[in-house]
Amino acid sequence: MALFVELFVSVSLFFCFARVCGSGLSLNGKWGLRNSNGSLNLGARVPGCAHTALQQQGLIQEPYYRFNDLVYQWVALENWTYSTSFSLNSTFRDKNKLLLIFDGIDTVSTISLNGLTLGNTDNMFQRYDFSVRGMLKDKDNVLEVSLTSPVLYAKERRKQSSYRVPPECPPNVQKGQCHVNFIRKEQCSFSWDWGPSFPTMGLWKGVRLEAFDQFLIVQVSAVPLYNSSVSQWIVEVELIVDAVYTVDNVEVTLSIPELQSVETHKIQFVTGRSKVKFTLHINPESKVKLWWPRGHGEQPFYSVAITGSLKQEKILDEITKVYFRSVELVQGPIPDNPGFSFYFRINEKPIFLKGSNWIPAHSFQDQVTEKM
Repeated sequence: MALFVELFVSVSLFFCFARVCGSGLSLNGKWGLRNSNGSLNLGARVPGCAHTALQQQGLIQEPYYRFNDLVYQWVALENWTYSTSFSLNSTFRDKNKLLLIFDGIDTVSTISLNGLTLGNTDNMFQRYDFSVRGMLKDKDNVLEVSLTSPVLYAKERRKQSSYRVPPECPPNVQKGQCHVNFIRKEQCSFSWDWGPSFPTMGLWKGVRLEAFDQFLIVQVSAVPLYNSSVSQWIVEVELIVDAVYTVDNVEVTLSIPELQSVETHKIQFVTGRSKVKFTLHINPESKVKLWWPRGHGEQPFYSVAITGSLKQEKILDEITKVYFRSVELVQGPIPDNPGFSFYFRINEKPIFLKGSNWIPAHSFQDQVTEKM
């Protein structure tokens, strides 16, 4: 049988139309970094990690050189604290809702603002946000992120577990760290067959404040699907919204001008965080250019415009990309064989999937560039 699966997701994070929703303040840039006993106190950049900061300050040499992965094991056995201070004007601070957003923390941490604990993190791959209205001052707001050694954390989690999760440790030849499967972290940072062991700690993605009075569009995704029964493409658009209070009668218009396709929906944003879904039907008279795997054709995309208005006032203006393709997993009987087939049809064409294995471009994610 053939199993029809979803096609392609294009995601745009944290868009907010400034006049109605609010405004944002980046906290990226220069922070302070210190170890647990205060013997090391240095400047650091965010996004960044402890290894990068130590190298930039000349406290360690090139980590990739010879056996420096062994020499610098002490970095991952320390606890490190990032700290910064910032000021806000009253217009920003007095918005109805303020979110402190961390797009990526590596990995186990406790976050405090002006001496008050906001919360904890334990997942490198998750975005964290905290409501901080009423906790901020006009001047000298102190933000700290205290990071726990991932090596010691994983070891302690293993001790607390009633069962083992193999492999407990990498092969001795890799000179790596154990129990990486007990922490939600980039697994190769504890060593891999192709790379050294550098268990990183830091703020590997950006940090910012978002302030708004009505609502914030947290995420926009657009997924194209093909309806074979009527031979028509549709695009399912989903908004994740954080609303201060319920907002009724928001008119949202979806359009792909290149395909002469446009629809308007009237929706409601309810108090709190919620999902809102729409469907855009593609004009059947428009010729859709299909996305193909490399070597089988081109990879065209279309821009989906998402605009919104409330009482004739524009409150939303977003553009995201959509790639059209159909994907079928084909599993069926094989003549003279007890097993079943397992292959994919892309745009109704059988495609041999060669497979891929992305090896991270750098041991320290903050040093990855587009040219890599």
